Amino acid sequence: MVSLGLALAIAAGCGEKDPVRVYQAPKEAPGAGHGKTGTGTGIRPADTKGEDPRWVVPVGWTKLEDQQMRFATFQVDPADSKLNVVVYAFGPESGQLLANVNRWEGQIGLPPSPAADLSKVVTHLKSNGLEIDSVDLNAPPAAGETEGQRMLAAIIPAGGRIWFLKFVGGSAGVAAHKAEYDAFLKSISFPKGAAVEKPPAAEGDVKMKTYSTPPGWTLEPEPKPMRVATFHVVAGGLEGEVIISTLPSQSGSALANINRWRSQVGLGSISDAKSQKQVTVKLGEVEGVRMDFVGAAAGGQPAKSLLVVQATKGTSLWYFKLSGPSQLVVEQEKVFEMFVKSIQFEPATE
Repeated sequence: MVSLGLALAIAAGCGEKDPVRVYQAPKEAPGAGHGKTGTGTGIRPADTKGEDPRWVVPVGWTKLEDQQMRFATFQVDPADSKLNVVVYAFGPESGQLLANVNRWEGQIGLPPSPAADLSKVVTHLKSNGLEIDSVDLNAPPAAGETEGQRMLAAIIPAGGRIWFLKFVGGSAGVAAHKAEYDAFLKSISFPKGAAVEKPPAAEGDVKMKTYSTPPGWTLEPEPKPMRVATFHVVAGGLEGEVIISTLPSQSGSALANINRWRSQVGLGSISDAKSQKQVTVKLGEVEGVRMDFVGAAAGGQPAKSLLVVQATKGTSLWYFKLSGPSQLVVEQEKVFEMFVKSIQFEPATE
């Protein structure tokens, strides 16, 4: 396969250009399978590739039948069929910590936490070579109820994917099984230590080469898990980010991606991907599509928006996403458009 490169040249103000940075993105991302109880690899469905996680299932837990969109489901209490620990695996673009925490907060009736307060509900763990963000959310009882909801969740970048755990239920029921859940979480490993902070290089990889950073954009010094690059965007006292990621062109479901992006700004799911408006855009000589997701203010928090540009080059599917408070996204829209239009794909040179 011929290597490809991505040259980003942004004409955005005066000043010195950022030094050239080269990022590697895999030409083929590992997939996920369905685990089985006990220690050992799981059973991988025919449409997935890559390594399965290993784990130790606590005594008393029962693995339930496979369900759509779930990697595995465990009933933790034989007397309560609603107390389940669910494992999911999605593509690398799904791993935004704040967006996931805010979505989960909404699911149990909590207002969204601002980025500055994430440390109150998120604990960073290291286990078996994995970097884990462990989330613990407690909601007070709703009107007329005597017990609140609690959710334990985890985000684990590994094996080319983002792995999620969720355990949600009444506060007392979750508390009664928290020690088992914690042990299960810490038992998770991959046969070859497949935690991936940055996708490994391989023959035929796509590379992002040079760029100039627009005013107010700051590049994260080291790529975050499963991202090619992250830019922090600050303007008018508001903060957002631009994320660049890439996957094999056959990865994932268009509808699943659209519904995930919609949920990140508080929009409901749709049943047909074609009902989401898509506008054709150019990335150099490559044609892509742009989708805009505009949410509404909720829980005393400002409305959020997300702009996504998606393009395919060779065997790679590229995502460019601007997200943040709607006011910031509107103000940065033209800058983001310029950023996208300037992108050039070309053969990489070694």
